Amino acid sequence: MPSLLLLSRITLYTGIRITAAVFGIVLETTWFAERTTPIPSNRFESVTDALVAHPVIVAGILASVDAVTWVIPRLRYRCEPELPTDDRTVQRATA
Repeated sequence: MPSLLLLSRITLYTGIRITAAVFGIVLETTWFAERTTPIPSNRFESVTDALVAHPVIVAGILASVDAVTWVIPRLRYRCEPELPTDDRTVQRATA
């Protein structure tokens, strides 16, 4: 998803990615337990159905989070440009 690519440029991305992964594991585990054990119903089925039925809303939420965090400069990763190194300069400095 393009919104995840944009989110990867902010400092909160690791937390968002881990939270989404844990949420997905919980949904998958409850789905699997419902299918393989005699559990009568899945408590998270309505959440899963809502996420599948409205993918545009999910993408919009991710884009909104990205827009809000991009406005706040301290949440962005600082990308320092790499300066080209000259071998002669390195040799003079070490000599």
